[in-house]
Amino acid sequence: MLVHAVRKPLHKVRAEAEGAGINVSNIRVGGGIVGFVFSAGVVAIFLAGVPSLRWFPVGAIAAGAAVALALRAWHKRRPAQ
Repeated sequence: MLVHAVRKPLHKVRAEAEGAGINVSNIRVGGGIVGFVFSAGVVAIFLAGVPSLRWFPVGAIAAGAAVALALRAWHKRRPAQ
């Protein structure tokens, strides 16, 4: 019975948890060259720290380019209405 009296209601616990930390959806990120330089810097720092994963970005860029080309071909054949 003592535990029940000390516990907070669930809606109050959730409200406190939602207010804690950084809400990523509120962070605005601009595009353009600054975003590219930031992304390239993050990848370079990551690769310097984990040298065994140096081929991962190459594969990711190749896969992204393949998906982009496939989507472009798809939309040329079936344009949006």
